[in-house]
Amino acid sequence: KPYLERASRDLLEGARRLLTLEQTRASLRLLAAERKGRPPSHYRFDADGWGHFAESSTPLEKIVDAYMATKEWGPGLFGFRDLDDAQISYFRQFLTLARRLDVKVIVYVPPLYPRAVAFYERETNLPALRTQLVEHLRAWQAEGLIAAVHDFTRVESFGGAAAEFHDLAHPTAAASRRMLDLMLQPLPAGS
Repeated sequence: KPYLERASRDLLEGARRLLTLEQTRASLRLLAAERKGRPPSHYRFDADGWGHFAESSTPLEKIVDAYMATKEWGPGLFGFRDLDDAQISYFRQFLTLARRLDVKVIVYVPPLYPRAVAFYERETNLPALRTQLVEHLRAWQAEGLIAAVHDFTRVESFGGAAAEFHDLAHPTAAASRRMLDLMLQPLPAGS
């Protein structure tokens, strides 16, 4: 009998997770997308995980403009005041586990299209949020939880150019390769 009670409780708990407001909203969004028709995929992935963006004849500036006009990527993207303490705590726990397993962690802040960086720095809380994030990362690096930190927010930081983006936040393969080359340089002793 205790087994049946536990099994019933587990089954109910699983169903309860599927019936949350968040899950219901996600399901409704998916149904709406299915009804309207989904846009074509902008990228595909190879078996090794390498992603490729679909070629587009749309000028890059126009693609960036379209992103900047959306709720998700416009002024609301960095509209919050502070980093989420819970997420920072989870990341620290991950770093602590990685150190315990002797895994070297290299962290990078991804680049944004230059005009987007200028907009976010002028219109949102990006400068303060980036400062908070980099301060956490550098402190964890000093503690030995992170082997290396790279802030690639600005394309100049890795020798990139504005033309080396597919959209507002996704650099080309060539730009990504340069960032990887920098990240994969030999780590300082003791890292």
